[in-house]
Amino acid sequence: MPPPPPRSPARKAPPAGPADDAGAGPSKQTLRLLQAEMKEMRDLHAAEKGALRRESEQHRKRALGLQRELERAQVQLQSRTSDVTALKAALRTREERVQSAERRAVETEEAALRARQATVEKLCAAEAERDELKTLLLATLKRLESVEEAVQRSDVAAAVMTEKLRTLEFEREKALNVAAASREEASMLTQAHRRLESELDMLRRLQAQATTRNAARKGALRAALNDQSGARDRLRRAMDALGCESGSDDACACGDESSSDCSPLVGRGGLASRMPPALRVRP
Repeated sequence: MPPPPPRSPARKAPPAGPADDAGAGPSKQTLRLLQAEMKEMRDLHAAEKGALRRESEQHRKRALGLQRELERAQVQLQSRTSDVTALKAALRTREERVQSAERRAVETEEAALRARQATVEKLCAAEAERDELKTLLLATLKRLESVEEAVQRSDVAAAVMTEKLRTLEFEREKALNVAAASREEASMLTQAHRRLESELDMLRRLQAQATTRNAARKGALRAALNDQSGARDRLRRAMDALGCESGSDDACACGDESSSDCSPLVGRGGLASRMPPALRVRP
């Protein structure tokens, strides 16, 4: 608010001169001075009144602003009061949470301490187990070395056995080939034996037939010789002259009186040509 205008000091009346003192009443100059002073006072009063009016308007506006600020402050106070109440409740809740968190922290520390102790115990047990495992590992390594040596020896033996197996396989193949050849040869021999047996049977049958025919011929010759005594002498002479082939049991025996299959008699038109057809030797 601007400060009020300063009031002008009241003008003092000029001292009375010798001429005034000489007058009987107030002079015109005194009246003019009084009128000027009154006018000045009225102007000063009007100025003060305007200043007061302006100051009052300013105070009224300021009061309205302060009223609005007061209302805003009350609203803010209410909101802040509610905020403070909420903050107090939140603070109580937070204190409770902090207390519970502290309890949980203590419990967690205790659990961590117990877990640390259990971990230390487990570490001690793990170290002991590690030492045992190291010992077992060393023993296992030694066993593995011995096993590797045995495996190497077995590999050498396996290589030798493989070579032996290859040799045996080669020999087996040779034996199989020989056996196959032997089977083929045996089959051929069996077939030849069968052919020989069949031929032998055929020869035996032919020999039996020839023996039968020779016996019949001998009987016929004996009968013919008995019937024809004269022909016997000629037959002997012819037999002595011509001779008879020897060497086979089935062939005719020269010099025997019962011989009936001499080729000279049969093929040269001797006695056989003069025999009856039933007694002739069939070739």
